[in-house]
Amino acid sequence: MKVIVVGAGVAGLTCAKVLNELGAEVAVFEASDGVGGRVRTDERDGFLLDRGFQVYFTSYPVSRRHLDHGALDLRAFDPGAVVHRGRGRSVLSDPVRDPKAFLPTLLSGEATFGDKLRTVGVAAKTLPGAATSAGRENGRADVSTLEYLRSSGLSERYIDAFFRPFYGGITLNRTLTTSSRVLRFTFRMLATGRTVVPARGM
Repeated sequence: MKVIVVGAGVAGLTCAKVLNELGAEVAVFEASDGVGGRVRTDERDGFLLDRGFQVYFTSYPVSRRHLDHGALDLRAFDPGAVVHRGRGRSVLSDPVRDPKAFLPTLLSGEATFGDKLRTVGVAAKTLPGAATSAGRENGRADVSTLEYLRSSGLSERYIDAFFRPFYGGITLNRTLTTSSRVLRFTFRMLATGRTVVPARGM
């Protein structure tokens, strides 16, 4: 079987790889000057400049079947985030995986102690084996990310300081009106794997 794949982005390259593994003769056509589509890297004056989404979650279930993590020489970020809102920096992290961040996270003023405890609960409900289904949470139909966070008891200050910029960056929607399924999926990816970049760029 002969197959033509139009576009050498991530989807096109993965499609070509799978077809080749199934024995097809594959030709990939790309209109631009390189492969990768929206996810590629330029090198300028010794610097690597990533285009598109600039981190990778090692827990992504499908990509682990197609990527050789060892060959990518992945470089990991510490779990958590640094919040900067014009009056200094504040750390919000996972002290279980990053013990040195325990005290800075505990002392962070961007979230109340209750917010921090409830965040643990939100994370726990996303882990494999948690008693939730893909489309329902606590017996309800799926809701927006904002509704889900509010119903989980998180304060508006915490949502504005952390979730709007962080998940707004992931979904390109700072209003957080996207499905809470996206929140739960990415929370699970963050909690069960590492956030990395390949040493030679995306």
